[in-house]
Amino acid sequence: MGRFLVHGMWLRVSIPLCCYIFLSLKLKFNNTALIVVGVCLYCVSLLNSTYYGFAADNECLMVMNQVLSIVMPSPAHSFFSAFIFFVIGKIIAENQHRAKLRYYVIGLIGFGILEFVETGLLYHFNLIKENDYYFMLIPFAYCFFQLCLIAKVNIDSKRTSYMRKCSIICYFSQFPIIFMCGVLTKYLPFGIDFANFVITIVAANILSYMIIRYSDCYAVLKNLY
Repeated sequence: MGRFLVHGMWLRVSIPLCCYIFLSLKLKFNNTALIVVGVCLYCVSLLNSTYYGFAADNECLMVMNQVLSIVMPSPAHSFFSAFIFFVIGKIIAENQHRAKLRYYVIGLIGFGILEFVETGLLYHFNLIKENDYYFMLIPFAYCFFQLCLIAKVNIDSKRTSYMRKCSIICYFSQFPIIFMCGVLTKYLPFGIDFANFVITIVAANILSYMIIRYSDCYAVLKNLY
């Protein structure tokens, strides 16, 4: 269970580290150079995750993975994978003249399909160690967030506040829930992954609702979000 909790904490650890690296580099490099740095760091995560098969056949890459595994619990879940998305955020924030809506819709669909193809090929050649990161996820994320900014969906602050709190609780509660699901669903004859998914989604949202609902009565619960 501790392994799941460590995985859950990687984001909290990566954010301040990425902020420091990002702020140090953005003063010296332009966006193109930052993208190159981000992609190189992202490749380290890929070689510890979905593209692990390439590293397994290369002695130098395996040594790199082994050294990183000593330094950090899970190299794939670290600032290596997070930095490129900081760069994407910077580019989106600076780019006030966005393309037309249809281009981002086409990009979202196109890169989504390519990500499915990428996933299929990785499974076909048995390269995957963990199903986490893909090259096509980078342009897909860029198109998705640009699309969200163009859409300008208006949601009242009360709902967004609830969604923010719920998101935090769901994120950190999912890992122990997944662990407990594995203990319960391993006896199912089929559909174990789907059962784990459904149970985790339902349980995490119910838990989030209960914590937020009763946090006004029990102030200590506010520490959970």
